[in-house]
Parts: sequence; structure tokens; C-alpha cells
Amino acid sequence: MHPLVRIAYVGFKRIDAGWSFTHRSSPFWRLYHDFDPGAAVEGPDGRFALDPAQVLLLPAGTVFSAVPPERPVRHFYLHFTVDDPARRLPTTPCALAVDPLLRTQLGDGAAGSWTRDDSLRACALAYQVLARLPPRAGSAGEDDPDRDLAVRHIRENLATPITVAQLARIAGVGVDHFIRRFARRHGTTPARYLAVERLALARHLLATSEEPLDEVARRCGYASRGHLATAVRRATGQTPGALRRAAAIGDE
Repeated sequence: MHPLVRIAYVGFKRIDAGWSFTHRSSPFWRLYHDFDPGAAVEGPDGRFALDPAQVLLLPAGTVFSAVPPERPVRHFYLHFTVDDPARRLPTTPCALAVDPLLRTQLGDGAAGSWTRDDSLRACALAYQVLARLPPRAGSAGEDDPDRDLAVRHIRENLATPITVAQLARIAGVGVDHFIRRFARRHGTTPARYLAVERLALARHLLATSEEPLDEVARRCGYASRGHLATAVRRATGQTPGALRRAAAIGDE
């Protein structure tokens, strides 16, 4: 299975000293590229300049703050969600050099070079950048039988109750053996993996849909909107409503 990209927002604008926010964490990935030097973002993983020679990719859930430029700069932003069943993508910010192909896809920074209607072009750019990322340490291989069976079942049945015993039967092994093998191959327990998948779907729906919270909770397998709110708050420090409002704002 390969990552599946869904575009949330894409745009181009000039940013200045007013481009300022602190400790932001969004439910989608962010790709930033500035055509002029001066701005940066910073967080627990360090400070990253928004340099014309590179693109910066911030995985979903990254906590970061804006460092505004002293003078206006041309700023490109792309927000998207990624289904990553193989758990191959990194979880920390990555700065990648802009090669000739990426330079062509990013454009020349002229006004109007990107609009909110450029979703197909933006999707192609996202895949190009993701293809250049180093794989996450310990990511599972394509021939992983647990991912083909148990993990596929998890991802296709998030709205229903799922037990470890059920997953072990699907994988064709005993429960204890399944738990050990799953942890060795995926770096976490089946229960934790399931919780992460439920939360990832919830964050995607909150960012890209207007479905009521009760429906989001049902589709993600939470017993109630209260359970959804607890899971989201524990993972992000924000309420589902706050995440949805942040997604609606787009880039600031």
C-alpha cells in the first residue's frame, strides 16, 4: 500500500511581520516554500528557515511557531492529509533541496501562480516531495503479512469494535504470538495502532468535512462524541471544534 494524499488547502500570498502564531498543531501536513528569504518556523525539533533553495515539510501534529520576516516575502503553502498504511513516512520536520523538477512544479512565485483550484497540480507536488523523504526507521516492508491482513482489517473497519483476539484470528496465529510479532514489526501494540488509526481518521474528517461530531465519532469507532473529544484533546491539547476551526482558517 502506498500513501494516499488528499489536498486540504493550497495557496500563494505575501507574508510580512503580521505572519505570527505560536505553538500551532494542525491535523494535516504542511508544505512551505518561500520565494524570498526572511521567514522561518521553529519548534521542539529546531528552527527551520523558509529558504528559496528548499521546501519544508511539517508532518501532521507537528507543534511549531512562526518567525515572521522583516520585509514581505512570497509564500507558498500546501496543506494535505496522508494515509500512510505502511508507516513509512517520517514524523519530524524535513527540509528538502529544491531540484529542477521541484522548481518547475513550484513555479516562479508570480502573483496568481497558485490558486485554491490547483488541487491536481498540488497533489502531484505533494507526491513528488513525499517520494524524496527518507523512510521512517523500523517501517514495515511490503511483504508484511500482519499489515496485509490485520492492519488492513483495522483500516477498513474503524467504525466497528475491533479486538486483539479478532486480529490474531485474522493473522492466523495465537494472541500472544500476534502481539509480539506486531510490536516487533510495527513498533507498537495492536491496541495502540488501532487508537492511532482512529485518531488519524478523526483528524482528517475534522479538517476536511463538516460532518457533525456525533457522526465523526461513529465513523471512527468512538462510543460517543465525548470519547472523541477526550482522544483528540489528549493527543493535540485542543478540542475537536478548535481543530476544525484551525483547518477552516487555512494558512495564516
